[in-house]
Amino acid sequence: MKYAIFLGAGASATEGAPIQSNLFKDYFNLVKNRNAFSSSEHERELATFFQLMFDIDVDNGDIDKTIFPTFEEALGILDLADSRNEAFREFSNINIASNSGRIKFLRLYLVFLMADIINDSLKKSKDIHRRLINELNNTAQLERTIFLTTNYDPD
Repeated sequence: MKYAIFLGAGASATEGAPIQSNLFKDYFNLVKNRNAFSSSEHERELATFFQLMFDIDVDNGDIDKTIFPTFEEALGILDLADSRNEAFREFSNINIASNSGRIKFLRLYLVFLMADIINDSLKKSKDIHRRLINELNNTAQLERTIFLTTNYDPD
């Protein structure tokens, strides 16, 4: 007999990872709590991006009450500008201004943001997935099991 384990959005949330709709909220709360805005270039750049593009003040606003765009919306406008070699007023995409390449960097910083908050969240992991894998391995079922997911979950 073969087994299939289907992992949806709740799979990573069970382990403590943020759900997609809370990704930015959780990230900016994390950064605020560790006081990283004053020392990290990419956190400052992300704060500027959210202020200028979405009118969200992550430094002074109530992050828990803020309605953030989805990750796809934030990344999507940057991808679209990059694919068309276009720019936004404050964010250049070509090497003719002192702020050149900001769109490409912002895309990268959004990926770092996701990795940072997932990494921090999973430090408090309940080890549910690890215990499942160990049990499948101990009962010789792991090699006969496939895992399917429908989202960004790192599971």
